[in-house]
Amino acid sequence: MLTNPRGVDTTDTVEAARDAAAALARYTGGAVAVSGKKDLVTDGEKVVYSEGGSELMEKVTGFGCSQGGVLAVYATATNPFTAALAAVAHYNVAGSLRLPMLLHLSRRHLLTSFIALPLEISPIILLALKRHSMNTLIAVAIAPFGVGDELAPEVAEVVKVIRESGLPNHTYSMFTEIEGEWDEVMRVVKDATFALAEKGIRTEVILKADVRPGRTNMMSRKVAAVNEILEQGE
Repeated sequence: MLTNPRGVDTTDTVEAARDAAAALARYTGGAVAVSGKKDLVTDGEKVVYSEGGSELMEKVTGFGCSQGGVLAVYATATNPFTAALAAVAHYNVAGSLRLPMLLHLSRRHLLTSFIALPLEISPIILLALKRHSMNTLIAVAIAPFGVGDELAPEVAEVVKVIRESGLPNHTYSMFTEIEGEWDEVMRVVKDATFALAEKGIRTEVILKADVRPGRTNMMSRKVAAVNEILEQGE
C-alpha cells in the first residue's frame, strides 16, 4: 500500500508500488509503468526495471505528463507491455545523453526537444524489445516407444524436467503446455526429450506452437477470452 500519495505522484519508492502496479495491470489487461530513480514496467506477470534518465528530470514540471504521450505513440505500434518498455527506455536514453544540454530552453521547448532527441533510435528500441518479448506458447507431447503399454513412469520423467524448468506450464491428459521466450521453451523441450532419448529410448515429440510477439500469460488469457464470450452469451 502506498503511504505518501500526492495527487498522481507519491513519495514512496518504486518498489513499494510494485504489487499495486501488477494488480492494476492484471485488472486492465494492459501494462503499468512506475517512474522513479529506477523505473518499473509490469503487465501483471512480468516485472522489468529500466535505469537511466537524469536527476534533473524531477525538477522540470511536465516530464511525467509528456511521457504519457510518448507511451501512447508507442502503443499505436505494439502491445501495451512493449509500448510501456519502449516509452520508459525512450525517456531514459534522452535523459542520460542530452538533457543537460537543453536546460537553457523554455519549458515548452525543452520538453519538445527532449522527446524528439531519441526519435532516430526509436525503431531500434522497439525492435529490440519486440525481439526480447517473443512470447511462445507450445503444446507438446513427448512419449517413448517400445516400453510397453503403460507409459506413465516415462511421461512422469518428462513432466518433471518441464516443471523444474521454472517456466509456466500445465499438464493435461494429452499434452503439456509451456510458455516463455522461444529459446527458453525449446531448450526445455530438448531437455525433456533427452531425458528419455539419452537412455536409448526411441522418443516421439508432437509439438504445436503459438508465437505472439510482445504478449505474455497467453496460457491463461486465451482461455479467459473464450470463457468471457461464453459467459456473455448466457
